[in-house]
Amino acid sequence: MVSDTDLELSRYEVKYTLHQSNYFFIRNWIVLNNADFYSPYGARTVNNIYFDNQDCDSYVENLTGCTSRTKIRLRWYGDTFSPSEATLEIKAKRNRLGFKNSRKIALDGKSFADMTYGELCGSILKQIDGDFKV
Repeated sequence: MVSDTDLELSRYEVKYTLHQSNYFFIRNWIVLNNADFYSPYGARTVNNIYFDNQDCDSYVENLTGCTSRTKIRLRWYGDTFSPSEATLEIKAKRNRLGFKNSRKIALDGKSFADMTYGELCGSILKQIDGDFKV
């Protein structure tokens, strides 16, 4: 069930699939449109680690356009694989409504290249409470 808080924090997410030959047409339409499109942030590098099961269910649900799905990702910004912190996000989609729950995760500047998957997951699990766990 969707709570009132979920509805307050939700947003409509609509995605369209287009052929690559339409890229420049759509890009120019957005740039020239009077609908007040804007970039809320300056140019920056966005990094993500997506968590999925062995069957890649989250990936398959995304590709097939499943209208009720959840994904978990770790996101950080900048040109580094050794961030001091990142944001763990649980994103859910129910039809066209999207919801996101986020928690800051301290990483102490340790490089992901020097961590095993188990170490990364263990570090994250130590920092989240029961309400956030899926």
